[in-house]
Amino acid sequence: MIEDRQSKVPTSQRPLITLALTVAAIFFAELMVMLGFYLFPYFTHSAEIILDPVLMAMILLPFLYVSVYRPLAMNIRRLQRSRQAILRISHYDRLTGLPNRLLFEERLQHEITHACHNDQAFALVVLTIRHLPDINFTLGYLKGDQVMKEIAGRIANTFGHLDVSARFGGGEFAVLMKAPDREAVLQVVRQLQHTIVTPVIIDDVSVCVDSYAGLVFYPDHGDEPNLLIRRAHMATRQAKQKMANYSIYDMKYDNFNISRLKLLSSLHEAIARNELCLHYQPKLNARSGTITGAEALLRWNHPSLVAVSPSDFIPLAEKTGLIKEITRWVLAQVFRQCDRWRQQGGEISIAINLSARDIQDPQLVNYIDGLMQQWPLPAGVIEFEVTESDVMSNPELSMEILNKLHARGFTLAVDDFGTGYSSLAYLSRLPLHILKIDRYFISNMLDSRVDAMIVKSTIDLAHNMNLSVVAEGVENEAMLDYLVELNCEYFQGFYISRPLPPAYFWEFLQLSADNQDTGQDPTERNGGVVGASFA
Repeated sequence: MIEDRQSKVPTSQRPLITLALTVAAIFFAELMVMLGFYLFPYFTHSAEIILDPVLMAMILLPFLYVSVYRPLAMNIRRLQRSRQAILRISHYDRLTGLPNRLLFEERLQHEITHACHNDQAFALVVLTIRHLPDINFTLGYLKGDQVMKEIAGRIANTFGHLDVSARFGGGEFAVLMKAPDREAVLQVVRQLQHTIVTPVIIDDVSVCVDSYAGLVFYPDHGDEPNLLIRRAHMATRQAKQKMANYSIYDMKYDNFNISRLKLLSSLHEAIARNELCLHYQPKLNARSGTITGAEALLRWNHPSLVAVSPSDFIPLAEKTGLIKEITRWVLAQVFRQCDRWRQQGGEISIAINLSARDIQDPQLVNYIDGLMQQWPLPAGVIEFEVTESDVMSNPELSMEILNKLHARGFTLAVDDFGTGYSSLAYLSRLPLHILKIDRYFISNMLDSRVDAMIVKSTIDLAHNMNLSVVAEGVENEAMLDYLVELNCEYFQGFYISRPLPPAYFWEFLQLSADNQDTGQDPTERNGGVVGASFA
């Protein structure tokens, strides 16, 4: 009954009640002291010396308790609770209760230190749940959260406790594993993925989920938390690309590193610093035996690096959108150079590569129209090359841009034919003039019956569609002769010439014309390949 009464007293009134009871007790004590003085007067002086400080303390201490100690203690407890709440929020995932990335990194660092001192190894696994956006869009985000809570519970139950697992956010989870060898780790990963794939029942709806897993091993793949986590994410990406359930990190597939980041930073300034340049690879016309065209190929003269391959910086530019600016620089350079050569009597066509971003840029055609006004070239001398995969990334928009270029009289070509995942239905609808066979098939056609059949079939297909054919990667006379037998119209490759700077290309063009006048083989000069003297 007493506990019930006390629980009914408001918290704000308890200090006042305590103070009132204390004051009443002090007055009662004072009354008893006065009574003692009256009954025992001979002790009055000694008792007064002792009791006065005691009574004074009895009066002051309650006030100090109520006004100082109790508020201070309450504030300290409030700060402790706030600190614990902040730590909880900052170190744990609110949805699943698992540690978040911050706390997981701290524990990963502790595990690295312990493993280093004890010469041990462990594995880090990052799991990415597939189709989470589909679940959120179909059932709603609340149902998606329920699925994530269920998956988190399965992960925690697999390992028995929460200390080794974490949720990074969205559908990403991380797990630390200790096992005697890699095969044991892989076995646990398979078991975990088998557990995850079991359907989750949400409102009588069976939701099937799956996961990609990326694995790294300490110390083989790194000795820092951030490095291990980044590489585990890369392994997850590799598993997704290979359509595999899991993948172990492989450095040769890691295209995201500091050197590439520095390269991208330098690429932004390359145009302003005039570090980019164009080389032109001649294109031989089989019927006339002369050089009637060339392909403009981008080169980067980096001030500190010996050579930067286009295969390194072009994909970076495409991913970041910088390729649009680079393409416009290339267009302006080609129009200017082509106009200069025509004034000198050079009647050739120049091919320019367009990326997926370029053929989906509504302003591209307007920019080209502006170049045509500045350098009024015949439209047919400019050839635009696109790849199958770039066109198929957005077929409708790509065809709209290509149709506009075709209507203006520009020559259009499909580059690297046979390497993409194109549709012949879309290919037949494109306003094409030229089909370029990828160098992979050309380089193997003399040794591979299958590749030879692919080359022959491609040439026949192109001719049936009224398209001319360009063979890339022609590197010897045997290749050239075989392609001539197949009625291929144009050849491009090191046997004809390597890509040349503008001045060397002009000299090569003049030499080709002279050889045509004398009846000499245009691919030879003093018993060797012409382009070799300019490489």
